[in-house]
Amino acid sequence: MKRTIKYIIEQEHDALLIKQYLKKRGYTSSVLTALKKTDDGILLNGERAYVNRALHTADVLLINMQDDESSCAPEAIDVEILYEDDDIIVYNKPSDMVVHPTKKIQSGTLANAFYHHVGADVNCVYRPVYRLDKHTTGVVVVAKNKLACAILSANVKKKYICICEGKLSESGTFNDSIALSDSSKLKRCLSEHGQSAITHFRRIATNGAYSVASVWLETGRTHQIRVHFSGNGYALVGDFLYGNQQHESDRYLLHCCEAEFIHPVSGENICIKAQVPEDILKFLQENGINF
Repeated sequence: MKRTIKYIIEQEHDALLIKQYLKKRGYTSSVLTALKKTDDGILLNGERAYVNRALHTADVLLINMQDDESSCAPEAIDVEILYEDDDIIVYNKPSDMVVHPTKKIQSGTLANAFYHHVGADVNCVYRPVYRLDKHTTGVVVVAKNKLACAILSANVKKKYICICEGKLSESGTFNDSIALSDSSKLKRCLSEHGQSAITHFRRIATNGAYSVASVWLETGRTHQIRVHFSGNGYALVGDFLYGNQQHESDRYLLHCCEAEFIHPVSGENICIKAQVPEDILKFLQENGINF
């Protein structure tokens, strides 16, 4: 898929080199390298230009990004789209769906749904800005081109809600380091020898036996929320790996309810929200928790 972005140079950027101007807009070295290898990647006033060319007020700078061919089979999977434009698409991922294909899972993924949506005739690489675990529901931001992915990576602020066992404190922070468990290639554990991990939380509601929490992260470790809550005595309801497996829920009750970011091209502040799924609402109702 070809994406063309047009910039009209303003007076404040007069005399800047093209590479300086683009880096100010978030273009990474890898994106610039790809543009330089494309015949019409960088056009200044209609002519091909090198990145060390100086810009002047009222110049027209065109950026043409050409993507590679799709690398995953399209499948007609119904996944709610919360937002879409020329640069990004935001999904409300359901439970029991992986974000990206693996060696064992090549079908039924969010990637398969993405390629079906963009169409077989469009060359576009699937670039999820971050991943949610298979059973975590909610907002997933996918970039449609290299620039959007480069700018958004590590720059999306996410909020989650979860239901945990016990009466959680009104607010707090878990900052225990997380490491891979010695007994499993999948499971993580709290360890002073692990990677730094910081999880903030605020209790929304509780009935004493269970609590609903709003959660936001400073780091993005594998299973971070699940490990931090379980390791501190508040395992997520339904967590088959880190908690009590006796709950009726067929998944751990964790939902990415919000993602906020600065748009990679327009600079607009974007905040996308996903409604709380039915299984979480049902659990709350059955346990008399007002939410």
